[in-house]
Amino acid sequence: IELRRVIHALYTQVSGGHGPWQYVFGLRLEYFNREVDIDQPQNTFTLEQINPFPSANVQYDLGQGFAAKAAYSRRIQRTTTFKMTPFPEREHSETLEQGDAELKPEFVDLVEVGFQKNWGEHQLSLTGYYRHTADVINRVNTIYNDTILNRIYTNAGDAQALGLEMSTTVY
Repeated sequence: IELRRVIHALYTQVSGGHGPWQYVFGLRLEYFNREVDIDQPQNTFTLEQINPFPSANVQYDLGQGFAAKAAYSRRIQRTTTFKMTPFPEREHSETLEQGDAELKPEFVDLVEVGFQKNWGEHQLSLTGYYRHTADVINRVNTIYNDTILNRIYTNAGDAQALGLEMSTTVY
């Protein structure tokens, strides 16, 4: 098996502010070409994509060291060669593992909203976030025989995560 990835990207960013507002907007445009060549049996799996990856960060100064902030970003997670190898491999005596040469990358959209309090060099931050992942790569288990489990990596749909983070920096 031979894996080749070609990635070309162009990135632009604009930042500034006006009054209590501060902002940073970015856009990464990416061309992606992946080929997985298999010798036995002779086969080539190709994935070619052009994807935009926007990002935005906005902050509003509420005064007296308080600020409100919001952010959005889109990212890509590419899989490893191991998860793309389509041949069963004995993980241990009870498990076979097999990849998928046609796995798609995971696309992650992240939205954050939060508040921040600064006093001197110290900072307290509270941020809520929502993360959506498309084409999540998971292991799907099937029964190979009475004593062996067959584990296959596949794009298993979408996933969501919702959370709240609190952090502090004290000097």
